Amino acid sequence: MMDTNELERKSILSGVNISPFISFFSTSALLCLLFFIIGIAPFGPRTVLVSDLMAQYAPFLIGYKEQLFSDQMFSYSFIFGSGKNMLGLFAYYLSSPFNLLTFLFPKGMMSQAVVLIITLKLSFASMFMTLFLQRRSGRKDKISSVFGIMYALCSYAVVYMISIMWLDGFMLLPLILLLVERYLENNRKWISITGILFLLFFSGYYIAYMVGIFSFVYLIARMVEDGYFTRDSKLGMKTVLRFIGCAVLAAGLCAVLILPAGLDTIGNADYLKSDIDMSARFVLVRIFDQLFFGTFDSLHANLPLIYSGLITSFLSCLYFLNPAFSRRSKIVAGSLLAGFVFSFHFSILDFAWHLFDLPNWFQFRYSFLFVAMTILLSYLSLTRFGELSRKSVIRVGLLFLGVLIFVHSFGNLAVENSRFFFNLAFGVLFFIVLFGMTFPRWPDSIVKLKRYVVPFLVALIILDVGIINPVMVRSEALGTLSYPVAQVQKDIQAAELLVNAAGERSRARGEVFDRIEVDRRVNTIEASAAGPVLGIKGISTFQTGSNKHLHRFYKQLGFATNYNYFTSSHSYSSVVTDSVLGISHVISERDEIGGMRRVAIAGNDEKFEISTFTGIREIEEAIPESKILTLFEIDTALPAMFLVRPEANDFDFYQLEKVTEDKDYFAFQNRWIASMFETFDLNSGIYYPAESVEKTSVNASLTKDKRIDVEYIPFPFEDTLSVEVLEKEWSDLTYYLQINPKACMILNYEVVVDSGDPLYMSVPFPVRGFDGEIFVNGEKSFFTSHSFFSMISYLGCFEPGERVEVSIVFDKERSFVVMTEVDFYYCDTRKFSELLTKQDPASGISNLKIENGRASADVTTDRDRFLVTTIPFEPGWTLWVDGERTTIVPYQDAWIGVPIPQGTHRIELRFTAPGLIAGAIISGISVCVFGAFIFVSCLGKRKRK
Repeated sequence: MMDTNELERKSILSGVNISPFISFFSTSALLCLLFFIIGIAPFGPRTVLVSDLMAQYAPFLIGYKEQLFSDQMFSYSFIFGSGKNMLGLFAYYLSSPFNLLTFLFPKGMMSQAVVLIITLKLSFASMFMTLFLQRRSGRKDKISSVFGIMYALCSYAVVYMISIMWLDGFMLLPLILLLVERYLENNRKWISITGILFLLFFSGYYIAYMVGIFSFVYLIARMVEDGYFTRDSKLGMKTVLRFIGCAVLAAGLCAVLILPAGLDTIGNADYLKSDIDMSARFVLVRIFDQLFFGTFDSLHANLPLIYSGLITSFLSCLYFLNPAFSRRSKIVAGSLLAGFVFSFHFSILDFAWHLFDLPNWFQFRYSFLFVAMTILLSYLSLTRFGELSRKSVIRVGLLFLGVLIFVHSFGNLAVENSRFFFNLAFGVLFFIVLFGMTFPRWPDSIVKLKRYVVPFLVALIILDVGIINPVMVRSEALGTLSYPVAQVQKDIQAAELLVNAAGERSRARGEVFDRIEVDRRVNTIEASAAGPVLGIKGISTFQTGSNKHLHRFYKQLGFATNYNYFTSSHSYSSVVTDSVLGISHVISERDEIGGMRRVAIAGNDEKFEISTFTGIREIEEAIPESKILTLFEIDTALPAMFLVRPEANDFDFYQLEKVTEDKDYFAFQNRWIASMFETFDLNSGIYYPAESVEKTSVNASLTKDKRIDVEYIPFPFEDTLSVEVLEKEWSDLTYYLQINPKACMILNYEVVVDSGDPLYMSVPFPVRGFDGEIFVNGEKSFFTSHSFFSMISYLGCFEPGERVEVSIVFDKERSFVVMTEVDFYYCDTRKFSELLTKQDPASGISNLKIENGRASADVTTDRDRFLVTTIPFEPGWTLWVDGERTTIVPYQDAWIGVPIPQGTHRIELRFTAPGLIAGAIISGISVCVFGAFIFVSCLGKRKRK
């Protein structure tokens, strides 16, 4: 016999709702299976870090850990580009509590840390969706866990898991909707609403506002559906206003983070002007493509990712045919779904969801809200499935077949027969199961099979949503972009050895602030990610909230800068630009860089042979390769503060944006250097042209035209930051027209070297480039892109008489190219070093001290000068000269500058994030108000008892 304690334990366990735990652990297991199939570490050889996850998010997580454990202020950092307000970056990318898990992993295992974070977030999303569905339906059946899995493994989650900061809002959405249901039952549950909205806003404000808007719309929809306003309009308005108050209070609690982050975002807004109109984003019928598994378009021009299972399409349609649901409920549900479809379709509504800032990549970022709605309707439909007629199931089955045939004829499936038959087979199986479920009694010969109907349905759903679709979509979207984990780890270790060597050399020379850069890319480490990954102070970065004015400045110097100024990177090395920027060391895959001294090497030439097989198709046979890295030292690198001519700021630094003839970036740099330093003049000729250059073309006809047709510019845009000339006459413009559309256009250049100085080239375009690759002596070395402005490239040092072959190979799809003549220049590094040493711009600078958010120095000069700092100018910096607050005079709208009169002066710079103090005050007040409301609420509850 069982004793009393054992009976009590069984009684307790029988009352436990295990469905949320089933969904949590099942989702975790399915994600592990997905990572195993596509070969992601720790279940395979590849890193999960691809696309923006490799370029931005993972490096920022590494830098976040570096910054938090440093003894300097958190609100500003020099390891993110040339220097950046950290609060905006933190609020957008890093504020999720899950990111603290990365502190348990070394930087070489960041991929594994990200896999853990993705798995946890999506598993919790599955759990919360299960709980929400149970709360909404009033049932606690185990089938709800399957619908939780469908939400967590929908196409949106599988593709956008690389944007890990979006997953917090995705995860919290069903939990917020659950609490909205509780709030509707009892308005006194406002505390939990405030708490969850606070967590939502804190964890990532970008997706948070989308979730917040939808939760409010859902609240109104549920109140309309249940007749709140008709029963008691006063109570209904009170319920709505209290919810709004909770949202305002939650925002107030987060103000210490949101306010400075918001001001930083506004101050570094996207300068591309988007036209707001009622034009269509895509042909509306293409939405049907997204209803079938395996559908994926592209990362930069995708359609809404709304797939969450074929069963969702069946059951969502059946919801509207089910007599168990009221006409009002169907109208409300249909209105919400139609609202999302219209939002997807019409530009103005889509812009509104994105705060009137159309994404550059990863479109329709709010489409998971549609997914949540369809999963809710599907689950509700299944819970009342017994009240459906067989005729309704047949109608929906025929509708499914008709849409599938339509998509096969006119949509994506027209060229993908295998995927068509996969969808057809699964659709038929789902139809058979659903049709069979409409029979209350089965024939005696098969009646025993009825018990297996639900398990078979679950197996079909898991196979569809949990395995086949994730593998197909993930492989199609990102399968070939990933590096081996072992390679990433070894590359970081090798680069860190050189960073340490550079630090030791700088300390030995008494340098208090040294910038280290990567030469374009070293193995798997991009220059734009090197700062946070290696903990170095450079100039490169890639982030949404980047200092756009600073990146426009770097654009003029020929550094790789993309069209919206989100990224600018150290894409070439030159003693001229690197010296002025204060870059004392450069890490490169090259074994020489003209004018720089080799001081150390690290790493090995190593190949990493891996092959990943998905079970659907082989993704890639690749042999990634790492090279030996070399550390170069620049003796002429200037400190972070140096003196220049008093009139240096009068130089027209942005003149290349206004020219209507050849954009000569090298002659521009000669003029720029002469504008700052007296020892240089326009005849110094630091950069001088290569004389012997011959050009030929392959598969291209040339035509000259003084006009530039705006339609020939790739993706024309109105850039409100720059003054690029579009509609004026050009005097030296060439159109290259493709002859054979099946072959690439190629421009070949042969340079007969007549100098031992380093050789550079630039490919000047009127505005932005055209997609192509640049080969130097047969090796692919650089690129041109419609996403980037014109760039300078370093070709190398060669012996006089040597012939250098340079080929620009444009994409096969490119039928025309518009550009001016390619420039080839040498750089006289010896003359530059002699003239800069003679000038000695650092003389007179003493007691220099720079740390995050602080800079100071004593400046002595015998005549009026202008002090240039390589600290980026942005709101939040204050200048103190001899103890008195003074107005900052930005140098070329990019760096902090200070006019210095004759004599000795104490210069101090201090940074305080704009909005930080006001945000802290608002948060403090909100905490007091929140506490007071809780006290009053508890007091009222006690009185009612």
